[in-house]
Amino acid sequence: MACNIFSWRKSNTSNICSRFATWLFLMVAVRNVVAPAIGTSVYANWLQERQQYYITRFAQDVRLDNPQSSAPFVQAAYLGQRQGKDSFEASRWASTLIKGQVSLQATLVAMKDITGSTIWICMGSVLFVLCVPYYKQEKT
Repeated sequence: MACNIFSWRKSNTSNICSRFATWLFLMVAVRNVVAPAIGTSVYANWLQERQQYYITRFAQDVRLDNPQSSAPFVQAAYLGQRQGKDSFEASRWASTLIKGQVSLQATLVAMKDITGSTIWICMGSVLFVLCVPYYKQEKT
C-alpha cells in the first residue's frame, strides 16, 4: 500500500504517514523559521554589544587636544557658523557629525570582529568534527 502523507484514513499506514508528516513539518519549521530567528537574534545582540564597546573605546580618543580628531570638528563648527548658526548650534552640529563618524567606524570594526570570531568558531568546529571519531552502531 502506498503511503500518502495527506490521506485522512485511519489505518496503521495512515498513522505512520501522519507521524512522518508531523516530523517533516517540524524539521522544515525548525530549519526555515526557528533557526534563522535565533541566529538573527544572536548576531543582532552580538553586534549591538560590540558596537557599544567600540564606540566607547573610540570616543575616548576624540578630544580637542587631539589634532587628528579636532580638525574635522573645528572645520565642521566653522562651516556651521558660516551657514548662520550661532557658536553653540555650530558646536552641536559638529558634535553630531563626529558622533556619526565614530558610530560608523565602530560598526565597521564590530562587524569585522564578529566575522573574524565566526570564522574561528567554524574552524574550531571543523577541527572538532575531524578529530572526534564518529562510530554509529548500525545494523542493516
